[in-house]
Amino acid sequence: MMSRDFCSEMRMAGLVQGCLMVIFLTLSGCSLSFAEHETVFRIDEKTDTLELLSIYRGVTASKDHDDTVREALEIVMPAAKGERRFAVSLWGDFDLDDPELVKELDEGDAFEREVLQFAQGVSVTKAGLFLDEKGRLSGYQRIQIKNIRAGVDLLNQAISRLVLSGAEDWEDFVDDTPFLDSESRDLLVRYAQRGDPWLKIKDGEIEVMIPITPASANSIHQEIIKDSMGDVQESSWNWFLRHLILLRHYSVEEDGVLLRFGSPEDGVFYLAKFDDEVSYRPALRESLELAGMMLETDTSSRKLLKEFGVSLKEKPAPQGK
Repeated sequence: MMSRDFCSEMRMAGLVQGCLMVIFLTLSGCSLSFAEHETVFRIDEKTDTLELLSIYRGVTASKDHDDTVREALEIVMPAAKGERRFAVSLWGDFDLDDPELVKELDEGDAFEREVLQFAQGVSVTKAGLFLDEKGRLSGYQRIQIKNIRAGVDLLNQAISRLVLSGAEDWEDFVDDTPFLDSESRDLLVRYAQRGDPWLKIKDGEIEVMIPITPASANSIHQEIIKDSMGDVQESSWNWFLRHLILLRHYSVEEDGVLLRFGSPEDGVFYLAKFDDEVSYRPALRESLELAGMMLETDTSSRKLLKEFGVSLKEKPAPQGK
């Protein structure tokens, strides 16, 4: 069982990820689901900002139960009005203006106060709801994040804190890292203790360092191949495999694996997730209309992407989960 401290570090890592909004996914089994989700973003290193657009198609309550629809409504309505409400994979949704969250961070340690300060630079510049080409409820958020270098530094700190907290129970740590050898686990802990960066942004690319041995890297590589031998859409590595178009460099060193991801020529990173298991239900849309929420009639995913500057011909094929 995870310790309370480890759960706290996971939540804090999720909050930092939520502020950065690099990947926006919903909790499996929570009140809100998306059939399709696209995220595009660009990084301006000169102004130290990140501009991001998230589009959610087939927005639905996970169940038709009144309580579930009401919970989904409480997330969608403020988000569609432009409030700073975000959902993050594994950690649920965050309201950056929630007085209780602000108070918790303000009274926390130095790291948590830095997270609070960074969160002040996250703004939703535009948001709304519309119907997609299939008549499903859809929505979007356009977001600006200032001081992106500070945000990446905080995310690096959050990852290190998470690794060190998880390693406090070594038996659980071993169980949670089945493809790693003992030396790799030691490398992870020492890397976290030194405070070395897991992520860097440099010259328009995102660099990722994973401190593991070549043997562990090979084990993971073999697992990816094995898992993807059949239908790629059914692979648990599906999301990563479909975005290999962004991979610019991959090398296995004695002390880790180095990956660099870059955008196409237009400078925009494009990420997509398509969940075939989501069953769209109209109850949420009906509840929004009863609540007086207006849907935009002249908005479409294609229009939003074009306005953001996406070269549509370079988008990955919309397949898989």
